[in-house]
Amino acid sequence: MSCKLKRFMFLLVFFLLALFKLQQSHADTYEIFEFTDYSGAGPVLKLDDHGRVLFRAWCADGSLECYSIFDPWDNSVTTYNFVPLYNYTGGAVFDLSGITPLTLTNGGYEVDFEGSNRFLYGGPIGDLQLITQFAVADVLAIDNYGDIAWTNGAIEMNFLAYDVTAHWTPEPATIALLLTGLVPIAVVARRKLIPHSS
Repeated sequence: MSCKLKRFMFLLVFFLLALFKLQQSHADTYEIFEFTDYSGAGPVLKLDDHGRVLFRAWCADGSLECYSIFDPWDNSVTTYNFVPLYNYTGGAVFDLSGITPLTLTNGGYEVDFEGSNRFLYGGPIGDLQLITQFAVADVLAIDNYGDIAWTNGAIEMNFLAYDVTAHWTPEPATIALLLTGLVPIAVVARRKLIPHSS
């Protein structure tokens, strides 16, 4: 094996190791959204893998029979008088009904509400960090990316902790696609770097 080919293979392996390390990076950056005010709308009903939250909402006639979707991508709330159809897959919701949960896990992520101090923690399983303190989580939800939505019934508000780090981390499918694309590059490089025997 030529020196150039060895150097190329070393760089390729180094790149792949760095990529897989990025895939396993910790979800440690959250953007907190307060998507309802003190109006009493809620609670949180669903949370999907895009961080969109479905919750009960006030209708134009003043009844609490409508549904809204909060979308963190454009910071918008859209209200319907029916349950809107979209992909709710990936979210896990824990309705407290007056009972404080310890943990809720989904897709390798975990949220923990420590009721005695009212601290909310989140992140990859086994690597939790403080998201907020002095919170009340009457309803708690988490999706496959570690996004966390909760209803604070004490002040009648809904919140979303959008996990920015997890959404920017490459998915396994993306890595597989990248590896597939690197194969022909390696073949071409091998042909160019190894001298042909006549």
